[in-house]
This record gives sequence, structure tokens and C-alpha cells, in this order.
Amino acid sequence: GETSDSVASKLIEINADATFVDLPEAPFDLQQTIQNVTPLAVFLGSAREKLCCDILVNGHLFAENENYEWTGSEPTWCLGPKYLPLREPFPKIAAREKDCRREPERGLILMGGSDPHNITPKVMRAFEPLDIDVSVIVGPGNAHRRDIEQVATELDSNFEVVQDPDDLPNRMFEADLAVSGFGTTVYELMASRTPFVGITRNELEFEGARKIDKQTMINIPFFDRNAMQTRLTSSLKEFYNNYKYRNQLQKSFEDLIDGEGAKRIAKKIRQQVNK
Repeated sequence: GETSDSVASKLIEINADATFVDLPEAPFDLQQTIQNVTPLAVFLGSAREKLCCDILVNGHLFAENENYEWTGSEPTWCLGPKYLPLREPFPKIAAREKDCRREPERGLILMGGSDPHNITPKVMRAFEPLDIDVSVIVGPGNAHRRDIEQVATELDSNFEVVQDPDDLPNRMFEADLAVSGFGTTVYELMASRTPFVGITRNELEFEGARKIDKQTMINIPFFDRNAMQTRLTSSLKEFYNNYKYRNQLQKSFEDLIDGEGAKRIAKKIRQQVNK
């Protein structure tokens, strides 16, 4: 709830050398106020806001194809997955070797922190025809755990229902295929080199998934949250049975995301400060 001026005052107080703003959409007046005080790098997930910054960071696969507007000097562009700032420990995970199993053994379901539409049970049923052990991740804000556990008892597959596990990054790396909401988690799955089916849970996620589909060579299947379970099952069966497809996706993910994004951004910020 802080104002742009109060943020600027704090930056002056601490004598900040530079400011990195990580917001889904950084308001123009906030950018302008901060840039008057320190060099400014803005990390955005979309091109909706007009820019007033020294560096623009957008790590999406489609970032280079977006249309950006700016005021003043043109910013330094840090666009695309090589500038994706992954949270720990995913930079280390991205550097690990991972083989693609010919017969998948481990599946993963990730529907975010709360899964308000309770999509998880439908995804569990979609996994049912496959001979695979599945970790079902229940986010910390998910109010449907009882329902999820009930579905697990009704189905024959081996489902492990786990709430907010500490070892989630390693589970993502160890999985052979996953179903995930189409938020920032999909980039962590790419860093883990885990093929996945995406579920778009809102308009913003659908827009991002559509751009990846239309503007890149990466063929990631995705569905709206209201998709029929049979379509999910069909897509998972194709993943399960098509080693060549999964292996190709893993290699594509490895080429796209190397875990060095944060270091590249830091280098650009240092260059800006030292101008």
C-alpha cells in the first residue's frame, strides 16, 4: 500500500545504487518516480504498461515478439528465457544432467497454491489409465485436500497426496511428465526439463500459452481449465507412449533455459550503474 513517493524516499534514505522491480505490471508513475532516484530495472510478465526504465527484463519465451512503448531513452532489453530469473534451487537444477526414461515412472500434478476451481481431481482421473506413480501437490492455500484424498482412494493408480512439500523442486526434476497450471511454474518445469501438459486457469495464462504456441517452435499441449477429462487423458497417453516427443521437449527446454538468467541481469544492472 506504499505510494511511489514513499518508495522513492526509502531508496534515497538507503542510498540505493539501483532498483529492481518485480511486478506483474509496474505502473508508469512508479517507474518514473523511481527512475528519478536510481537506475531502474523492471521485470515484467507482459507489455501492457508503458515503460520508463533503464532496463526491461521479460523472461517469457515470447518476450522478443511483444510490442513495447517507452518514454525517454530506449531501455536496455533483456528479453527471452536467457534472462529468466529463476528462484533457488532451480538454477542449480537446470545445470543437472537428466535422461529421458523410455517408460515414464513418475508423474506430477501441480495446480498452484490454492486451486480455487478444484481442477486436481479431474487431472488425477486423467492419469488413471497410465501405469505410473503420481505425486499430487496440494498447495498451502488449497481447501480441497479432503476431496483430493477421497479421489485417490477411489482410483487404482498410485497417488501420493502431499501438501506444500519442502522437496518440491526435486520432485519436479525427478518427474517424467507433469500436469501444471500455466503460471510461472511451467518455467520451473522447463528448467527441470520435465515435459508437461499445461492447464490455463485464467485469461492471462491462456494468453501466455497461446503466445508460446503461436510464436515459438515448442509444442507444449495446453487446455482450458474446463476441458473434458478425456482430452487430458488422450494428451497424457501420447506423452506416456511417445519417447521421441518427450525427449525432444527435454532437449528444447535444456537449450532454452540454462539457469544463468539472474547473473545476466545482474551484469546488465552493474553496467548501467557504472555508466
